[in-house]
Amino acid sequence: MGWTNNRWLTYVNGGIAAAKIRVAGAYSDNFLGAAYGYNSEQETKLGWTLGVGSEYALSDNWTIRGEYSYTDYGDVDTKSVVRNSSFPNLSNNLKSSVELKTHIVSLGISYSF
Repeated sequence: MGWTNNRWLTYVNGGIAAAKIRVAGAYSDNFLGAAYGYNSEQETKLGWTLGVGSEYALSDNWTIRGEYSYTDYGDVDTKSVVRNSSFPNLSNNLKSSVELKTHIVSLGISYSF
């Protein structure tokens, strides 16, 4: 949705966003032996995006523009079992969670044929 005034176009946009997200987590320490754990998860996440921008016509063929977009894909969780080689019967579950949100600023110049 936008508004024009002479050579200016100002607009907002929004919609659905999709991304394939891979999260890998690793844990290790050297307390009382060597504890270690690793896991990775990969998901295709649906999210939402919202942006605002402006474009100016330098001539009938050339335009310049700037845009800001915010996108939120939610979160991805991963779990790994942490084991210690000195105490192999003892283990803990380690959970990690990552939220993916992006802020994108873009600038551009265009030529129309």
